[in-house]
Amino acid sequence: MDDFIELSDLHAATDYADKNSVKNANVVADKMSEIVSSLNSSTEVEKYLSLLTHPNAGSWVAFLLADLSTISKKQKNLCIKKVKSIADGDDVNSLGAQMWLSERGF
Repeated sequence: MDDFIELSDLHAATDYADKNSVKNANVVADKMSEIVSSLNSSTEVEKYLSLLTHPNAGSWVAFLLADLSTISKKQKNLCIKKVKSIADGDDVNSLGAQMWLSERGF
């Protein structure tokens, strides 16, 4: 989990005016996705759900876990709740969350 937090912090520091920084952010996002995709037990998923309140990792956990078909309905609902809270804002992240929810029928 520490690696995931570190990766989310690196992504949060992205300088979108710098192509190399954006490339690095894409690599970091792929690594976070790989970590979540490798979770193979409800216990591991629960550990990552504890990060939902983390300032940087929380949103990544919510989006990535919610897309897993192997999580429970309760776990998925926690993730969707977090994404909906992001969507309630008025910034670019909120717009992205709104689109994500719409694409998935929420």
